[in-house]
Amino acid sequence: MSEITPFEAFSMIDMRAGRIARVELNTEARKPSYKIWIDFGELGELATSAQYATLYKPEELTGQMVVCAVNLGSRRIGGFKSEVLMLGVERADGAVVYLKPERDVAPGTKVF
Repeated sequence: MSEITPFEAFSMIDMRAGRIARVELNTEARKPSYKIWIDFGELGELATSAQYATLYKPEELTGQMVVCAVNLGSRRIGGFKSEVLMLGVERADGAVVYLKPERDVAPGTKVF
């Protein structure tokens, strides 16, 4: 039995670019969070609950390109079914900055 290399492990995560379609406050989450629906083109629209409420207003996020892991399965966060992981970076103050492509790409484009 062979071991999985780090590159093979990385390749198992399906990361895609998507465009935020709509955003609502997730009032049931423990930390300030949004319910976010993201358009992934042929993959359809998938939802996530994410902690971006500290830095961003819903209207600032709507229409933005983001990077997400789309094949990690779903889980319930604050009573909401989160289907993707929207990638972000935590600042020293705990606020989360979302990751996005440097330029527009088609929703659903694979990240590598």
